Amino acid sequence: MNTWAIHHNPDDFPNPDTFDPSRFLANPFGVDARQNAQPDASRRQTYAFGAGRRICAGQRMAENSMLLAMAKLAWAFTIRVPGKGDLDTKMETAWKDAILTGPKEVPLEFEVRGEERRRVIEREWVKADGFLKAFE
Repeated sequence: MNTWAIHHNPDDFPNPDTFDPSRFLANPFGVDARQNAQPDASRRQTYAFGAGRRICAGQRMAENSMLLAMAKLAWAFTIRVPGKGDLDTKMETAWKDAILTGPKEVPLEFEVRGEERRRVIEREWVKADGFLKAFE
């Protein structure tokens, strides 16, 4: 299925190319609440993991892992796009044009949010590195 087209349907998502996480505050599916006050019971929040019989069995684990990783990054770092302007998120310009597409390189700056957080990051790195050495 064409998940990009599903998530960019302007009838469901006003300004679909705009990064707007707040759209999920008004409706759990992120759709325009005026047009879809009661979304179909079969509707999903995302189709990135497929649907129906072939839906990914690891969807919840992947979503929870990503939520934890993003929360830890937001806790530890101030993330900036260097220079002026906004981050390009448009499908036509921000992605590689190839058989296997992916985002173009994004120059980001990560700044640790203080010395206490730096110490926590370094301490956890040493613990994780020690654990992972067993698998080398």
